[in-house]
Amino acid sequence: MGMKSIKLKLITVFTLVIFFITAALGVVNVKIISDKLMEDANRNLETMAESEAKYINSLIDARLTFIEALAHNSILLDNEISWDDKVAFLAKEAEREGFETFAIVSKQGEATVFDDAASKVDVSSRDYFKKALGGESNVSDILLSNATGTLVVIYATPIYDNGEIVGVFYGRTDGSTLCEIAKSLSFRSTGSGYIINNQGTMVGHANIELVMQQTNQIEIAKTDESAKEMAELTQKMIAGGTGSTSYQYNGVEKIAAYAPVPNSVWIVAMTMETSEILEEVNSIRNLFIALILGGILFGAIVTFFVSGAISKPIKKITKAA
Repeated sequence: MGMKSIKLKLITVFTLVIFFITAALGVVNVKIISDKLMEDANRNLETMAESEAKYINSLIDARLTFIEALAHNSILLDNEISWDDKVAFLAKEAEREGFETFAIVSKQGEATVFDDAASKVDVSSRDYFKKALGGESNVSDILLSNATGTLVVIYATPIYDNGEIVGVFYGRTDGSTLCEIAKSLSFRSTGSGYIINNQGTMVGHANIELVMQQTNQIEIAKTDESAKEMAELTQKMIAGGTGSTSYQYNGVEKIAAYAPVPNSVWIVAMTMETSEILEEVNSIRNLFIALILGGILFGAIVTFFVSGAISKPIKKITKAA
């Protein structure tokens, strides 16, 4: 056996050993890092969803507190104060606190809006009226206003007189506020957010048309197979609690995290494309490939020189034999 043949075999064997060891370590490390990046992305999205849910809840609490305080103002039931004076007072309050208007509702559900015409609206079938008449201050879901035909949110509270509920007082706000909040939600390059209610209907989205159309992925999936995964995500969201999951939308792999808004029927979702996370994984993978190739080259060079020292005595022994 020639010295060159021995050296070649040693270089081949050691190079292959180095390759398999470094490749195995590289694959394991890339998998660990990939899982960690995915875990971190899910956790960060959950944190953002929870943070936005708490922010929306703080807005609700502040407005309900204001409505409750205003409902205790004697001006509402004082017949000595003219209607015009009541309208002027409440118009200032509405402007100061970001409400469109206020109304007082009889126990039968007839609302009288505090405007110059004392407009009448029947709200007897509205859940917010029923809850308030039962003694519970509450915020409505996104509604299509009977009075204006626009998206609104109603904050309602009972009116008490001598400890007895005699009616309901409510304030109307712009329902597109949730769309503005959803529009501001972002995370990295591809992250965005939206808000649904506990029936799965869209109530806050950067595209307000989806809200106006009362888009519901659960309903869409009944006739459109491509919406199946979005419908499954929506089902998980409305089941309650905070969580995260992966899904596919329009052929794009995504992850989503969600959190309910306390004291409301709304749920905040944050989503981002999986490819953005995989870009980081690919960068790390490419680094490992470079390190593996460098390790193989270094190992081959070392083996080349070491194999000479090994093959010489083997050659002498072979000749002697």
